[in-house]
Amino acid sequence: MILTPSHLRPRAHKLDYSEVASKEALSVRVDSFCFRLGQSLARLLSPEIWTNAPFLIYVFTNGVAAAGVVIPWTFAYDYIRSKWLLGIEADSAVGLLAETQLAWYPSLIGLGSCAGQVLFGFIISKTHHPSGCTARSRRSFSRSNLTLIFTIVLLLNGVMTLGFTYAPTPSSVDYGGEGFIFLTTAGRVFAVICFFLGVTDGAFMTIMGPMLEYLLEEINFPAGLGISLCITGAFNLAGTLAGGSMLDLSGSYYSANLLAACLSLSGFSVLLVCCLVFRKEQEMGIGDEDTSERL
Repeated sequence: MILTPSHLRPRAHKLDYSEVASKEALSVRVDSFCFRLGQSLARLLSPEIWTNAPFLIYVFTNGVAAAGVVIPWTFAYDYIRSKWLLGIEADSAVGLLAETQLAWYPSLIGLGSCAGQVLFGFIISKTHHPSGCTARSRRSFSRSNLTLIFTIVLLLNGVMTLGFTYAPTPSSVDYGGEGFIFLTTAGRVFAVICFFLGVTDGAFMTIMGPMLEYLLEEINFPAGLGISLCITGAFNLAGTLAGGSMLDLSGSYYSANLLAACLSLSGFSVLLVCCLVFRKEQEMGIGDEDTSERL
């Protein structure tokens, strides 16, 4: 969203508040503020938003992915630590060295998230409005590309989470007490998985702004963005609680990590099915024309 050109941000409106303050009385400014605030809050319940099928599908699938991606991020350190330090005293020199190195794994997810935001921000900026096309064809082209990118990211996130779940996690005992986890094949594989898991998380954050611009009218964008962020945060919380509950019930990180993978792949499946249904309706001329165009 940050990389979206300012002239493409319908929610940005310039206003010289110094001139307004000099011309209007305080009571008038307060009344104007309350009126605009009431209009904004009323948009949260607008039927144009809650009957917008493509918007609701996107918010749901993005939220499901948010619930999935937060689980391995939360348990990455403890999950690797429980395997690598198996049979090693925590106060030993090898144990202290391993503790320091293990902190890199959640950090790699965060670094991957930063890289994902930059990478996908660049990709979206190149596909957002291709040159040499009419305004209508550019909008249709951008919608199709954003939907395709989001679908690919959902699938990649599910695959990376499955890799995180099923990749071998050897203990240091298997390497003769070697303390350098990144010198092991499994250690490097986990580092790559954590990084690309973060890349997909960054991609989700970057895609949201441009996607909502195409799914919503300009006047509904602020309310739609607020709804999307609120629902995404709720799914983040639900994912953390569900992962923790699975861990408590099973006593193993396997079930929590598998749940995360299933959530992302479920979101991918729902989005894919909905896209196929809308495409079929569009080709057959069935359904609402505006709904078909937006997806």
